[in-house]
Amino acid sequence: MTVPTGVRLREAGPGDAAALLALKRSLDLETSFMLLEPDELTDDEHDIAADLAAKVAAGNSVVMLAEAGLSATRKRGAAGSAAARPPRTS
Repeated sequence: MTVPTGVRLREAGPGDAAALLALKRSLDLETSFMLLEPDELTDDEHDIAADLAAKVAAGNSVVMLAEAGLSATRKRGAAGSAAARPPRTS
């Protein structure tokens, strides 16, 4: 896997919960093809922090973050969020 220049990959931890929650909420608004509707996300920052802590403690799971000097809600831009997408049909 090639990581673009200026992007750093790292393991997420409980301290990333607020940023990940904001990212999840933002992504849910971007398309109607998500598994959850925006109002179905019931996790709060504490829930996400507990889930990340459990993954760290388990030793056999990991959540990776890509950082490019942007806020967490913008980190997805490092993956090319401006890529062409097929037009919506509904």
